[in-house]
Amino acid sequence: MKLKALNFFSERCRWARPSEIRELLKLTYHPNVISFMTGLPNQSTFPYKETEEIALEMLEECPEIVLQYGTTEGVNALREEVLKISKKDGIDADVNMVIITSGLQQSLDLISKAFLNPHDKVLVENPTYSARLEAFHAFQANIDGIPIDQGGLQVEFLEEYLKSITSKKELPKFIFVIPTFQNPTGVSMSERRRKKLIDLAHEFNFLIVEDDTYSKLRYDGEPIKPIKAYDKEGRCICIGSFSKILAPGFRLSWTIAHPDVIKKLAITKQSSDLCTSAFNQEIVLRMIRKGYLDKQIEHARKVYKNKRDILIKAMDQYFPEGVTWNRVMGSIFCWVSIPKPANTLEMLQIAMREKVAYMPGHVFYLQDGQENTLRLNFTAPDNDEIVEGIQRLARVIQKEMSKPILRNDLIVGV
Repeated sequence: MKLKALNFFSERCRWARPSEIRELLKLTYHPNVISFMTGLPNQSTFPYKETEEIALEMLEECPEIVLQYGTTEGVNALREEVLKISKKDGIDADVNMVIITSGLQQSLDLISKAFLNPHDKVLVENPTYSARLEAFHAFQANIDGIPIDQGGLQVEFLEEYLKSITSKKELPKFIFVIPTFQNPTGVSMSERRRKKLIDLAHEFNFLIVEDDTYSKLRYDGEPIKPIKAYDKEGRCICIGSFSKILAPGFRLSWTIAHPDVIKKLAITKQSSDLCTSAFNQEIVLRMIRKGYLDKQIEHARKVYKNKRDILIKAMDQYFPEGVTWNRVMGSIFCWVSIPKPANTLEMLQIAMREKVAYMPGHVFYLQDGQENTLRLNFTAPDNDEIVEGIQRLARVIQKEMSKPILRNDLIVGV
């Protein structure tokens, strides 16, 4: 009998759908395409020599430790270093409030497993990084979006939304936010709104899951404390990552939360991968202790700020009038809006013929209707590629903006 594998899948697995972002990324693997589509750090910033030095040192000094299984919560010494990093950001915690995970996506997966029942409500910023939502979709959560503006999450809108809920069962289990250099828009939530979000979480009894991936990559302005720094009740679960500030290949992130939450996340992690790589944890630990991490962050900031400046100058010079973009004060992305009725998904086909790629903005929205936006990553391309790529993209945008506008079968434009 021929196997019908679909009959054996769980309901949860049947719900699973491929990431649209990952599917679109396949388009960039063509030769000579300049890609602004990915979220990749630039490989020139990776600590090659330092990694080699430390790896050899470890294998000489303690191979029986770094090649062995480790504790589920992570290497204690690394957890202590994470606390020191977080202390500088205003987060007061102890080692029982930290767990090391195999990448930020695993942290979200563990949080989803620990907290979500089918049809539980999860709130997110709209737009948001849709790959993060896959962890929530996998557990059949009902996801609603809260709009953002130049000041980040619109907490007044959120407050009215929460007040409109008549049943406690409809209240969210948690809200997921990227408050500093939000992906994809790059905006940052103001301090006032961060404090207000904490107040709303207390009043309406929900949790906050904070993605703090990009805060260390600041090029302009003064830092804003993470939401977790204002949390006095333990309602905020804060996730940080070494992927953008060191190298994504280490697959190391950390989560800071109430000790009871960390205990459950550790139990949940045991059924996922038992423990995060002891080898990779020890490398990162020694990088921190030798001062390499701080130097790495400063190096990445310098390289990426220069790339940001090259991107903005090129867009100022070549993009058609009417195209706008958010001010890029940090992170690795620039959010661009083209006058409506531009459709950046359809425009991508033309862009690929011009050998340039970007991420269409609609993939970050929960609903349709934002087809005139796109996200550009400026850290992965070389400097010369940024300029050439923007010139190519400018030609594509100009063609899109010159198309006739059809309304009720009447040609309004030229």
